[in-house]
Amino acid sequence: MSQDLLPPARADRPRVQDLAEAVLAGGDTEDLLQLLVASARTDLAPGDSVLVMPLEPGTWTVEMAEGPSATDLLGQLLDPQSPAFLALAAADNDALEAIGALALDPDAPAPSRALLAVVDAAEHGRGFLAVLRDRDQQHIAFTAADRERLDSLAGLIALTLRGPSLGSGEVDDERSRIARDLHDLAIQELFAVGMELEALTEALSSPGEEPTNSRIRSSVATSVQGVENAVAQIRQIVQSLRRERTEATLTERLRHE
Repeated sequence: MSQDLLPPARADRPRVQDLAEAVLAGGDTEDLLQLLVASARTDLAPGDSVLVMPLEPGTWTVEMAEGPSATDLLGQLLDPQSPAFLALAAADNDALEAIGALALDPDAPAPSRALLAVVDAAEHGRGFLAVLRDRDQQHIAFTAADRERLDSLAGLIALTLRGPSLGSGEVDDERSRIARDLHDLAIQELFAVGMELEALTEALSSPGEEPTNSRIRSSVATSVQGVENAVAQIRQIVQSLRRERTEATLTERLRHE
């Protein structure tokens, strides 16, 4: 459907970076949203994925759905007494993302194990992206890595919805700022890791005295710590961008970070 928006070599397993490039490159909003919702399903659950957004003030509906139950889920309204509806109405992101089960189809025998991520699209309203387990997969818990992936996809959905209201110069400005943040933090850390491993490789291949076990352990430990630092810095950047105050513009959020 919309996989042609991605680089051909990686269209079967899009990385978040590839998806972000597709969003920033622009294109049909509906195609991009379908791509992101479909990616949530294929990456995180063997069941369904849904995008829930406001139909009108005080009403939320399943605007997009991917998976075997998509036909039944599409267009379903959130029950006003459900935890998801109440969390959205109260603009309580933490409560929304703490929900572990979701019942969208009134004909379903029981709620499905679910993972939710807030989609804050500013003037387009607040909703969520969710993935739901199949009935025979209800015992499988979602992981912290699943949470990070879904958060990233939800952020890209919000950017896609807001994209038409952003000028091309503003988008270019955000690209430059994100690049500088990543370069000054994570990339420099990973560069240092590469230098450490390169020095160790040269020492191991040199005809002279081989490095001691303690030197090898020290180099590996230093490299592992560097990778962990880089991962933590990237996670911090993503979380900060996602949870920044909602009244700020995208430019203000990135400038603050």
